[in-house]
Amino acid sequence: MRAGSPDFTLITQELSAAAVVGILALKALGYAVFRGANSQKDAFRRDPDAPAVRRLRSLATASGRRLLVSGWWGIARHINYSGDWLMGCAARC
Repeated sequence: MRAGSPDFTLITQELSAAAVVGILALKALGYAVFRGANSQKDAFRRDPDAPAVRRLRSLATASGRRLLVSGWWGIARHINYSGDWLMGCAARC
């Protein structure tokens, strides 16, 4: 290594089966939130009258687009980022 550069070392740790299952469950939950929210928004944008998204409420915006206010997007604005965050937490374990 050159002078002044940090010395990075790999730290390994044994994980129990329960820890591995927990990490995989967190990853799966994050993926489900991410894909569910994005799929719902995509389906709504493609066809707001489709049976899968017809029940969702929306609000008209000043630009003429529709903003989902129920379903995944009624829970939080940009709920898909919560899924990203959960997957990132699982990756750090």
